[in-house]
Amino acid sequence: PSAGKVLETDGSGNLSFASAGGGLTLISKTSGTSNVSNFSVDNVFTSTYDNYKVIMNMRNTDTGGFYLRLLKSDGTERASNYTTLDGRQIGTTGNFEDNGSSTNVSTYYIGRHSGFEMTFFSPYLSSELTTIITRGYSYHDSQNGYLQIFSTSRQENVETHRGFKFVSNSGNINPHTVRVYGYKNDV
Repeated sequence: PSAGKVLETDGSGNLSFASAGGGLTLISKTSGTSNVSNFSVDNVFTSTYDNYKVIMNMRNTDTGGFYLRLLKSDGTERASNYTTLDGRQIGTTGNFEDNGSSTNVSTYYIGRHSGFEMTFFSPYLSSELTTIITRGYSYHDSQNGYLQIFSTSRQENVETHRGFKFVSNSGNINPHTVRVYGYKNDV
């Protein structure tokens, strides 16, 4: 079908394309080519959208990797009470590993050389827990190769989040591009 169109029938059963009222809207693009130990993508979660898609491509300068922390409504970092479930497929062996789960951790681990797609569910709603579903491609130093990652995380505090911050475990983040899209609520 045509982009932005959906099939519908008229009263006589004929099919036609109609404009779709929903989809993704680009809210923010953050990028840089200089070494930074951290950076924020702030004021992107609002009452306009319930759910968000984040597409990112980042690289860390050493093996420490980087983490994500949600930003609370006052702009401070939420540095506790994340629950994460991980799975990964190792490129050098093809093996799938259950990487286990973590509870009450201070951050959400992303990786080192990463291309990721993240979906944030209800980050701005003060009555819901924020859930993050991630899939991506990253480098794993102890495996000496690239891997595919699947993970789900939840921030266990019921609170409003307005954005997020990437923090390098050690070394620096460089380069990086992060795009944030909002899912239209009327779809």
